[in-house]
Amino acid sequence: MDIDLGKYENVVYDNLDEENIHKIISFLEEKNCSFIDQLLEEYLDIFTFQYDEFILKYNILNKKYNDNLIDAIIDNMNIIEEFYTV
Repeated sequence: MDIDLGKYENVVYDNLDEENIHKIISFLEEKNCSFIDQLLEEYLDIFTFQYDEFILKYNILNKKYNDNLIDAIIDNMNIIEEFYTV
């Protein structure tokens, strides 16, 4: 996996926490998310959300997408942008 480190500001890196990232990845694996590598490459900043906040946002969006958030994201990766506004 190649992450383009130049596309993020230093504040993103400053706010990354390895344990938090692992917790979010584990959660996504439980949800059978098949695009975790793509999230790490293209949406690294969503991993700066604290785990509890990420789960809350996930649950809100999952409800919005009729409990099919993962499939909805597969069809339209732009849905990830909604994590920043909920």
